[in-house]
Amino acid sequence: MSNNSDKKLKRNSVGSKKNYYVNDDSYKQDYIEEGSALRYTDYPQKKKNTKRYPKKSIRERNVEVRKNRARAALGIDLPFLILLTVALGFTLNMCYSYLRVRAGITASIRNIELKEKELAAFQNQNDTIEMNIKSSIDLDHIYDVATKELGMVYAKKDQIIKYNTSEKEYVRQYEDIPDR
Repeated sequence: MSNNSDKKLKRNSVGSKKNYYVNDDSYKQDYIEEGSALRYTDYPQKKKNTKRYPKKSIRERNVEVRKNRARAALGIDLPFLILLTVALGFTLNMCYSYLRVRAGITASIRNIELKEKELAAFQNQNDTIEMNIKSSIDLDHIYDVATKELGMVYAKKDQIIKYNTSEKEYVRQYEDIPDR
């Protein structure tokens, strides 16, 4: 290994069998010691990025640093902010609509309760008036006036005509009932 004198020889760690050296062609060469034999492997050395950026003044760098910190603190870019604003507007609109509908339902329920109270009051009033009417009617007095003063009598069985009708509540008579 007389050629190694102009090359840099490096070891990975103490007692390691894997070593490498760098030659002048920017290649890193690995070799493994196995007894007295050496095996070499060649692969290109990565070159460092030598691209230089133009120097900025301290003030410009401080402004950039502040902007970057502000962006990093928010973690929000413009499209996300627009999406978030639209979603917030939609959510607020839905909440407002829900509250408006809920208030309408509550008002309707109160109105129904008031109408039910009015109905119950009218039914009680109607029942009271009906009881007064029934108690004020004297059926014996009506019978006496009809039979004695007006000369009315009960119908006989042969005077009663029975017939079937589809309407059960009342009958309208458009012409005279025929005699038998």
